[in-house]
Amino acid sequence: MSASSEFNKKYSIKGLNEVFESYIHKNTAIGIDNIRYTSFKNNLEHEISLVNKKVKSGDYKFTRYKEKLILKSRYSIPRVISIPTIRDKMVLKALQLTLQKTYNNESQRLPQTCIDIIIPQLTEYNMFIKIDIANFFGNLNHKLLVDKLQTKIKKHEILRLVKNAIITETKGQISNADTQITRGVPQGLSISNILAHIYMRDLDTKYENRANVFYIRYVDDILVFCKEQDSENLLKEIIYDIEGQHALPINKEKTHSGYLIDGFDFLGYNFKDLGKKIEINVKKSNQIKFEQSIVDMFTNFKRNIKMSPEQFVFLMNVKITGTISKKISGNSNKEYTYGWIFYFSKINNTKYLYHLDWLIKKMLKNTKKCKEINPENIKTFVKTYYEVKYNFNESTYIHRPDDLKESRKRDILLNIFHVPEQKLKTIDDIDFQFEKLVLNFIKDQESEIQKIKS
Repeated sequence: MSASSEFNKKYSIKGLNEVFESYIHKNTAIGIDNIRYTSFKNNLEHEISLVNKKVKSGDYKFTRYKEKLILKSRYSIPRVISIPTIRDKMVLKALQLTLQKTYNNESQRLPQTCIDIIIPQLTEYNMFIKIDIANFFGNLNHKLLVDKLQTKIKKHEILRLVKNAIITETKGQISNADTQITRGVPQGLSISNILAHIYMRDLDTKYENRANVFYIRYVDDILVFCKEQDSENLLKEIIYDIEGQHALPINKEKTHSGYLIDGFDFLGYNFKDLGKKIEINVKKSNQIKFEQSIVDMFTNFKRNIKMSPEQFVFLMNVKITGTISKKISGNSNKEYTYGWIFYFSKINNTKYLYHLDWLIKKMLKNTKKCKEINPENIKTFVKTYYEVKYNFNESTYIHRPDDLKESRKRDILLNIFHVPEQKLKTIDDIDFQFEKLVLNFIKDQESEIQKIKS
């Protein structure tokens, strides 16, 4: 389908209503205008009519994005996430869907999918090259991006909407009114990944189709397998394409090559050659980070006089089994997985998972406040691992909040989180408390994982 016809479809009154109903939910983050989901929905007909008119006339303006800072470590500069208003979120989602349809639904692969693609290639080559692009989203060149879009998209209104979205400031951003923003795509927008993918599309295609080379990219991390005699020239060629043709800086500290037999790290995993097989494990530093997050949960329980043993067990089990949901992501058309176990599911040595189960049993035994907790009520990483690998669709062991009826949510809030009954009078009250106490915990777990995929 052409970009123009898809654009007209998505930004029609019917199309915008469908986008809102499918992708904008009660738990959506609030933008700088402080307008919440309920208020926006109460005025939905007017809002959609306004968007339809202004987008199609080319006059739509985005509101400044709200800033959210995510700290990867105490030594790193915080990553800036841009949060749009609900109206802008609807417009951006329709734009993302238009771009995905135009580019045949291309989108960034999941890390787990990348690992599946990598594994069969490990025995075909003897060298690896790892390239890291510095401040990837922040350095995407607007002119180059628009030039790439224009090779496939001719409709002025689409290009103008993209340009306006990427030059809209985020609150807290230091800027000069006389200086035009020419670089960077705000992170956190629904269009960010697809624009970055389009920007790198020609580079990906060039090396994916290169004979005697295996190439894969995950956002700013590039991994290449090749023969020893080709590695030096190939590394120089790719760096030239990235720096010279795409105007992106290379992080030289994280860019290197080596022998596959010596092992390498990628997306937080460690690949180690054991002769007869390649062992895939979680990188040691990430193992330590996850163990610390478990210790932190026990410490928080010990210090938090308001947290009941039932609440601790519930949240620990969610941490262990992860979550499968359509609603948390804001995309009710597709199930997503949340939690460390789905990241762990690609390792092929379960020794670390047995260690984690041992650690939790040890902490239960050594934490005085846990004496009321029956260890049998705590789920295990090892069982969850096998459920994910061999019983994913039918498993009732993994947390699935979408399957819970309002009565069950209410029961959980009353009897596990001990929320006062007067705060659970309506369905909206129940959903608000469930999001606050359960869904936000799930989102926090996912944020932890995003920090270590590098």
